[in-house]
Amino acid sequence: MKKKNPYMIKILEVADKIIMYLLKTDMEPQSPSEIARNLGLTQSRVFRVLKSLEELEYVYSYKGRFVLGVKFSDVALKMKRVEDSFYVKSILLDLTQLTGDTAHLFLPLKDKAVCTAQFSGDNSLQVAKVIGERIPMNVAAAPLVLLAYLTEKEQESIIENLEMVAFTENTITDREELRNRLKQIRSQGYAIDNEEYEIGACSVSAPIFDKGYVGAALSIDIPHARFGEDRREQTIKLVVNAAQKISESLA
Repeated sequence: MKKKNPYMIKILEVADKIIMYLLKTDMEPQSPSEIARNLGLTQSRVFRVLKSLEELEYVYSYKGRFVLGVKFSDVALKMKRVEDSFYVKSILLDLTQLTGDTAHLFLPLKDKAVCTAQFSGDNSLQVAKVIGERIPMNVAAAPLVLLAYLTEKEQESIIENLEMVAFTENTITDREELRNRLKQIRSQGYAIDNEEYEIGACSVSAPIFDKGYVGAALSIDIPHARFGEDRREQTIKLVVNAAQKISESLA
């Protein structure tokens, strides 16, 4: 069970609920009373939070109704800087052509990794990862890479709250084992998933650096039957080199 964060500030939880509600309204302006009614909150509290968010440019009001503001556009554009780069897509396509397997791009989102791009090769394995899917950070190569390159404080906050669900018998479900695995990943510069997320599927992932921090992870999925020692070493080199090329393009 997920532990309650002792540092959580209640008003931030309210702000998060309001923001997530506004995200679901397709930019249709909402009144404080509508938001309060749908979220089960008092109108006065909702109004105070909305006015604070408006001052910070996270929401915009017109005739007493509110929508998300310009700051969210800025955040979205920065997050898509890696995802939408033509060069990044060309690198992913090259990787699929060289290996015949499926390449993915993952971005971090709180305690999960989100698949934001996917390119299939000629020998691609049908795997569970799909665009938009959120994968916990204790499983699969790319989520482990993203977790490994967080600060120690950020890492611990996520590790302590992970549910540590086992997707297969190979999934890491022990927190201390996870910490040791993250140290290994950071030391070697890549991660390998050996049927930890899905039986029959392996993956290799490497970090993508954007101005000094890891903002994304590149990964490739390979059928377990074709993931012998020679293929493993070759795939590691290809994935690490591809991630380094993308990192250099973002520097």
